[in-house]
Amino acid sequence: MVHICSHSLVVLVGTVASGKSEWARVRFSPWETVSPEKIRQELFGRSDNLENDTVVWNEIYRRVDSKLANGSRAVVDATNLKHSDREPFVHMAQMYGAQLVFVLFERSTERRQAALLSRGLTRAYAETLISKQEQTLSASRKQLMRVPAEVVNSNNVELVVGSPQLGSNLLAVGDVHGDFVGMQRAVAMAKAEQRQIVWLGDIVDYGPNNLKCVKLAYQTVASGQAVIIWGNHERKIGQWIKSNWGQNYRGRLSEANWATIREIESLNPQQRAKFLAAWKTLENNSQQCWRKHNWLFTHGAATPEMWHINNSHRLGNPDGEMAFFGQTDRKDPIRKDGYPNRIWDWVNLVPSAHNVVVGHDWVDRQDCRVVTKTNPDGGRVFCVDTGNSKGGRLAALAINTQDQTVEERYFDTDVDR
Repeated sequence: MVHICSHSLVVLVGTVASGKSEWARVRFSPWETVSPEKIRQELFGRSDNLENDTVVWNEIYRRVDSKLANGSRAVVDATNLKHSDREPFVHMAQMYGAQLVFVLFERSTERRQAALLSRGLTRAYAETLISKQEQTLSASRKQLMRVPAEVVNSNNVELVVGSPQLGSNLLAVGDVHGDFVGMQRAVAMAKAEQRQIVWLGDIVDYGPNNLKCVKLAYQTVASGQAVIIWGNHERKIGQWIKSNWGQNYRGRLSEANWATIREIESLNPQQRAKFLAAWKTLENNSQQCWRKHNWLFTHGAATPEMWHINNSHRLGNPDGEMAFFGQTDRKDPIRKDGYPNRIWDWVNLVPSAHNVVVGHDWVDRQDCRVVTKTNPDGGRVFCVDTGNSKGGRLAALAINTQDQTVEERYFDTDVDR
């Protein structure tokens, strides 16, 4: 079994009429698939126009490059029989750090001939075409097996596209803030206990290994092992990236932000391209609120509307502001230390027998433990930010959303408590 990640390049390899397009249509969304026939139809009004193949293939390369650079999946539905046909895709996958999978199609000669005859080709032409293409593929098969990629046969290897179903067992991990060691321990625990991870946001800033944390988050999210909530620190770093890597940024950057930015600025162009593709994969797949059964996961604070939204990539205001920053006292918004004066009135709006899990606000600064707040109706809020990389430690909740069990977990950088 091969799991196709969300940031991947899937290249189909096979002669005409070997079932590639039908296979891809069943497994992938139309926007993921790039094919010469589609592009010929778009550009020239007919899919059998072979007069401008250089233009067509330049457009294929452009689209695949754009998809991978932006953290998406690309599927190339073409014969790709020669090593020279496939080589550009190998380079693109390596450039952006994407998973590369070649899928080999083998179908009986009789079935391929029948398919070509149904398209109006003569038997003699169909036989000649298939014979030539089989010879071309046979001559390049050894090179196909040597490429740095997974090479699978469509007939005997099961490919899983999308997130694996891990059931009701979750591990909701608080603000990581650049603590790669603690993050690794959380991932190892989730794997050992077969739990899907929910990163509650603020993977970056403060700590010493922000880009390693981004890469690990990317690996877990792209493979379907994790869901990521977009925190206010991701939001700010994302704004800095989109402002031409800070050249046009006009906001205020904290020393915590600079811990991540300095790491980004140390990357060479090749490393930066891979980082940006990983970042965009996380951003594309992120949520501001994510719900499973009667459990809601967000970064700062929940609103009643979130229970009706299901899962949302980005929320409109005021829900979006609450999700990013929590609830601030409007009468006295800033504390003496300069930080927002956060309040918890929103806890009273959590429905009975429902649970909200948040990060963002370091509540217990003495013992650095998860804090549970319960309203008069029995609605609960779990605060899982325990000050990691700011003098505290990394915390998580092991949750079963079906039987409602909850256990606190802690990952100290030096010694587990």
